[in-house]
Amino acid sequence: IFMRKRRITAAGALCAAALMFPIGSASADSSPDVGNLSSKAVNSVVAMQKQANTDAFIAKKDAPASALKGVCSKDKAQKSAANVANSAKKMSQSMSKNPKSPRHIDKVDVTIKKTTTNKKSNGNFLITTQVRISRHVAEDNVDWVEVVPHETEMDTQGCIVDITVKDRDYYDKHPGNSLPENPKGNPNPSQKDPTAKNNFTTQQTQNNSAPVSPALLSLSKDKKQKAVDYAIKYAENQNSDYYYYDGNDCTNFVSQAMFAGGWTFFKNPLYPLDYMMDSSWWYNSKGVPRNSWSWSAAENFYHMATGPKDYPGLRNLLRRTVIINNIYDLEPGDILQYKAAGESNMTHTMIVTKKGNDGMPYLSYHTDNTLNRPFSSMADKDVTWYAHRT
Repeated sequence: IFMRKRRITAAGALCAAALMFPIGSASADSSPDVGNLSSKAVNSVVAMQKQANTDAFIAKKDAPASALKGVCSKDKAQKSAANVANSAKKMSQSMSKNPKSPRHIDKVDVTIKKTTTNKKSNGNFLITTQVRISRHVAEDNVDWVEVVPHETEMDTQGCIVDITVKDRDYYDKHPGNSLPENPKGNPNPSQKDPTAKNNFTTQQTQNNSAPVSPALLSLSKDKKQKAVDYAIKYAENQNSDYYYYDGNDCTNFVSQAMFAGGWTFFKNPLYPLDYMMDSSWWYNSKGVPRNSWSWSAAENFYHMATGPKDYPGLRNLLRRTVIINNIYDLEPGDILQYKAAGESNMTHTMIVTKKGNDGMPYLSYHTDNTLNRPFSSMADKDVTWYAHRT
């Protein structure tokens, strides 16, 4: 029995056939002013983000500013900007009012990492901007950094029609696909391979070493630190050695970190399509599929880590994590997942990359790409938490 991650169409690339050009330039069939208009629109959105964050986190205003200055903006865009300000306010309140360990931001910086522009079929332009938002947490001297995709729709006159901010709240409601491509021509996964032996293979057997149970004792402090070091290095940007699941890369990212920290690949030869089995956990960049479901899908990862039910008699042997009750007991290298209210599958996977002076866990993850987010900023989310000791 295996838990199948719900298949959801990825947010994907918008207007795949559209002509791409960097900000500051124009396509052959567009107005020569598109680059200048795009720059003004992006600068207005970024300035709004910085002002809203400054008002919410530092000035503690009840109504953070959300005006889109210097450009024309439609009602829908203004409502989207107001939602940005309201989101910042909620995070700030969650942090400062946290009864266990309040946190405060004393510096905000908002910059542009990358911008591209697509021409839409309706004649408008879609400006996709990777916005880097850095907030300094005063109590622990930590920079909480998010790289948040902003999609700004602009008409041909330079007026902002709408803004879509793809932050963590957005992806909770609009998850992309996290499952690899299925191989073609394989037998039914419910049919066991009669030639397979009743054993298990791990990364070591691929290297012609003796079979090793993946067996999964707690990682040492040094190994957990290796997982943390990896997560910190690639929190803002993906590792090009791995596939990036656009719109749902969180579990793929955490699996990479745990592999860097010492978790071993695990293949189950009892089923030809072992990649669907929660007892399997592996990545193969040159194969189809490229990885097991448990590597990149949050629900399957949970069942793999806590002891897969594929083989009840071996569940304890295959367990990699232990669920603990108190999130504030998590240490660097541990994992935190959550399931959003109303969802049947796990929603998100994160790794602890820092511990505050009074036990505050700081979390790093992908989609949106985030480094050292304090748990208190998300403690009010309407979710069920699953804290893993690795």
